[in-house]
Amino acid sequence: IGDKKIFSNSIKMLFNIDINIEKLNAITFDSRNFKKGDLFIALSGKKSDGHNYIQKCADKGATLIINERIKSNKILKVKSSKETLGKLANLYRSQMNCKLIGITGSNGKTTTKELLAHILNSTYRTSYTKENYNSTIGMPMSLFAIKKTDDIFIAEIGTNKKGEIKYLSEIAKPDMALITNISESHLSNLIDLNGVFEEKINLFKSLSIHGVAFINMDDKFLSETQKETKYNHITFGFNGDCDFKAKQKTESKSLIINEEEVIIPKSNNLHLYNILSAFSICTTLGIEIEDFNERLDSFEMPSGRGDFIFLNKFTIVNDSYNANYGSVVSGLKKIANMKTNHRKLIVLGDMLELGKNEKQLHRSLYKHIIQNKFYRTYLYGFLMHELFLETKKQKSKIDIRYYENQEDLILDLKISLKPKDVLYIKGSRGMKMENIIKGIA
Repeated sequence: IGDKKIFSNSIKMLFNIDINIEKLNAITFDSRNFKKGDLFIALSGKKSDGHNYIQKCADKGATLIINERIKSNKILKVKSSKETLGKLANLYRSQMNCKLIGITGSNGKTTTKELLAHILNSTYRTSYTKENYNSTIGMPMSLFAIKKTDDIFIAEIGTNKKGEIKYLSEIAKPDMALITNISESHLSNLIDLNGVFEEKINLFKSLSIHGVAFINMDDKFLSETQKETKYNHITFGFNGDCDFKAKQKTESKSLIINEEEVIIPKSNNLHLYNILSAFSICTTLGIEIEDFNERLDSFEMPSGRGDFIFLNKFTIVNDSYNANYGSVVSGLKKIANMKTNHRKLIVLGDMLELGKNEKQLHRSLYKHIIQNKFYRTYLYGFLMHELFLETKKQKSKIDIRYYENQEDLILDLKISLKPKDVLYIKGSRGMKMENIIKGIA
């Protein structure tokens, strides 16, 4: 908890009860992490139910327990623990003076959040949602980390079904908002790209009259939002007329943005839109180009989101954290453009939660593999078999191999990999692609 006094004041406002801030430790919904003095909030999840651990937390010395079933001393019964968490987080946030930057999008939101925090922290006191705490539980919980002394808080806002962005945005009340892009993600619940857009755009809609939306003008859905008059906006992109117009200087590995030269670091695998969107926000907040370049150069990619692992004389590009169609296409293009004279090998696992067109979307990766001319492609998973069948149907001469289990894939990789090879690994969270890296290590 960033400020215990404000937190206890929020409890008082919501329940009209006083808690001892001297004994108050933290707020948690995970009984495994519970410590004496914590406020425990019992949530019912798919895998476990926090209500089963109420007595355990009470015995260990909970300051307060919020739940939906029991009413007792230091145990508050509420209609919905989840809604209570949201109200409490909103009350806490509303008593803080910091600017809040909300970030959502189909791809790149975690990396952009981490990059922004790293750069802004050189000038401003900055806090942010840790790891990928962007869900309807994780994001409200992360707001309690805001300190009274913070200038900026960066909130990553995720969704996998309709209404979640609106719900979270109303809790966070952003002053500035960025939607990275609109791509095929969570289509099993959001149906199509228009559904993804209608969900994500709620972040912009939540802005106050003084709020600022940062608009990616190269995204065909988002570019239309500049016509919206309800909020102020700042535009960025590589094409057309933008407030922050970028072009890439390939010979010097740099980006020219509004005549300022941004040096693209060799030490990480950042996408250019991560850099451009971060530059747009940082410059708007008064960060000078020298400071921006210095912080950009020292940035380390979050694990599993395109970071480099140097192993046994070859390089793994670890993009194993998650995957949807847009992020896979983007990742393949990024690897294809890497300057190296050595072999590039690709490992792709299933893209999950893509809805009724999932097989077609897997098959349509064929053209991206063909045009990027990789040395060899390894496929793993039930849906990636569709891509394998497509390459056979096209009578393609590309070297592409399919595996039903990870053990066989790992064994083949161990035999095949040579010094200086570049190995790119990508797949949805449920495919556990990180196990392949552990296997070949």
